[in-house]
Amino acid sequence: MTRFIFLITLLSIIALNFHCKKSPTEPTGNLTLTIEDVSCTEAWVKITSSNIQNTSTLSLFVDDKLNQSITLVNGDTLLYIDSLLPSQSYKLKAVGL
Repeated sequence: MTRFIFLITLLSIIALNFHCKKSPTEPTGNLTLTIEDVSCTEAWVKITSSNIQNTSTLSLFVDDKLNQSITLVNGDTLLYIDSLLPSQSYKLKAVGL
C-alpha cells in the first residue's frame, strides 16, 4: 500500500513539473537610461527601449525609492526628476518593462 501511495505521489510531482510554466530568467526588453542634463536640484533622464510593443508601464526608482510610474507609448521618453539635493550622487533604476 505504501508503495502505491509513493508511486502516485511521484507521478503527480512529475506531471506537475511538465505542466507548470517557468518564468523567464532573462528580461524580455532592452531598456537604456541616459542622463541628458542636470542642474543643482533637477535631472532629465532619457529612457530608450528598442522593443516596445503597444504601451508598457515603467516605475522609476531614485535610490531605491519610487519616484514616478509612467506609461511608455514610444521608444524614447524624456523624464524630469526634481527635488534632488545639490552635490549628491543618485542611483536610478527602471523596473517593469
